[in-house]
Amino acid sequence: LRVYLPLRGFADSLNLSVATALVVHHLFVLDPTLVGAMSDEERTRLRKKWYEKLCRQRLLSSSAKRERSRLVARISTAEEYKRKLDAGETLDKNQELKIAKLKEEREKLEKLDQDLDTKAELAVQDLVLNPPGPLTDMRRADEHRAT
Repeated sequence: LRVYLPLRGFADSLNLSVATALVVHHLFVLDPTLVGAMSDEERTRLRKKWYEKLCRQRLLSSSAKRERSRLVARISTAEEYKRKLDAGETLDKNQELKIAKLKEEREKLEKLDQDLDTKAELAVQDLVLNPPGPLTDMRRADEHRAT
């Protein structure tokens, strides 16, 4: 299946997200029943999930993000050493020490994530119940474009 999107003006090509948006929009124009009917409850659940996800990314400072990344890396390394040990390989003392700290590291990560989830849930509570309105069209007028 090939789809051709007409290009007008200065554009030589479209990126994937723009092309996808145009195709989806055209499908909705051709068949409005494709839009679907999401219940208010589903919409609220989805909004809550996404708002919390976005909020989590903003709540951590750059140093806290680095520390969390290091923690995840230490857990991953220790799990790899544990797999090697279970497979019968011999490990040095440093590697065995990392395996010994694995439970503690997992608990730290779990606590950090739980705290972050709680803070995010509180931060977005009002937005979930009273979401902002849609943005207006902020594009420039097309008078400057040649057709």
